[in-house]
Amino acid sequence: MQNNGKIENNAKDNMNYGILHLFASFLIIIAALAWDIINLPAQNSESYANLKILTGITLVSRVGIPLFVMLRGAYLLDPENDISDSDIFKRHIPRLVFVFLSWSLFYALLEQKFFAGLMAHGPFGFWNLLDLDRLLESTVLGQPHFWYWYTLLGLYLVTPLLRVFIKNASKAQINYFTFLCVAVTVIVVLNDGDFQNYTLNRIISMSNIFLPLGFLGYYLLGYTIKKAVKGKAIAVTLLLVSIVVFYYSLIWTMEWNSIGTRAPVNLSLLNYLSPVIYIFGITIFVIAGEMRIIQLKDYKNEILSDLSKYTVTLYMIYPLVIQFCITANVISAAQKWQTLLLNSLIVFIVALILAIVIALPYRGIKKWLGNS
Repeated sequence: MQNNGKIENNAKDNMNYGILHLFASFLIIIAALAWDIINLPAQNSESYANLKILTGITLVSRVGIPLFVMLRGAYLLDPENDISDSDIFKRHIPRLVFVFLSWSLFYALLEQKFFAGLMAHGPFGFWNLLDLDRLLESTVLGQPHFWYWYTLLGLYLVTPLLRVFIKNASKAQINYFTFLCVAVTVIVVLNDGDFQNYTLNRIISMSNIFLPLGFLGYYLLGYTIKKAVKGKAIAVTLLLVSIVVFYYSLIWTMEWNSIGTRAPVNLSLLNYLSPVIYIFGITIFVIAGEMRIIQLKDYKNEILSDLSKYTVTLYMIYPLVIQFCITANVISAAQKWQTLLLNSLIVFIVALILAIVIALPYRGIKKWLGNS
């Protein structure tokens, strides 16, 4: 009976985390569409109120990428999941590199108008027009939003060591190391931004802590939250704390912008590694994994869980979809928060449909090879 309960809880976790994948993807699209809008000056009290809501939405949406990292940590770091070092180095990392290079090459060819040139000059005539050095550089570096894949690769490389540590360490030791990663990151990031302190700068320099530990904190948090003893009281408490943090963070973020000025909002707390985003990430992850607030019929759960498998492809193509939707006038220029949310929903739906169309042949071939 205990094993059945454990299996049932894992199934609920998988369903809720699947929905969280989709939610995180939606947040990433909101953040991408909102980034330029929040720097528009407020001309009157109405536009200032609109800008304040836009900034608040942007503040919450920045948790999208960290949620993806936490979801990876919840799965890959769990000793109960049968994942060997060989699986990581022969399956997960090669797949990550393949997806990165494939899409990076596609974008690099697109930048040089390769596909349009192919239609105009034929398969042989256009190759001489390609700048191969630029093509190679663009393929290796990738697009601006591909930075996440380099982060993920770094986390995958240390995963075997982390799994050994987690398997043999006590709960207190795991919590201490997770806290250390988060605390050092937050201190260094804040000190590098608007909260610079000369004494702290000297201490960090003398300690040879030149860079924060970055997303390793989120990676570990995904696992520690999944395994922690939680409950509705903790989830509600975290939600209330997040609301208070959100309120004061919004005031701080808006302090540079006033009616009639061209001063941008203060972006320091919108950093992925700021304490505010950490708090939002922890709160959302606890709610998604523990409260079971999403109670749908089984077939709907299965549909949502299956759709979450396309979020990787969705992430790779969403900038193209945004560009297409703007060019085709599918979405309008968003200067109001309602328009931003509507545009984000449209882009999300179009990108998800396109991701399914792109990924279906791959999944079909994979299934066929598995059955043969």
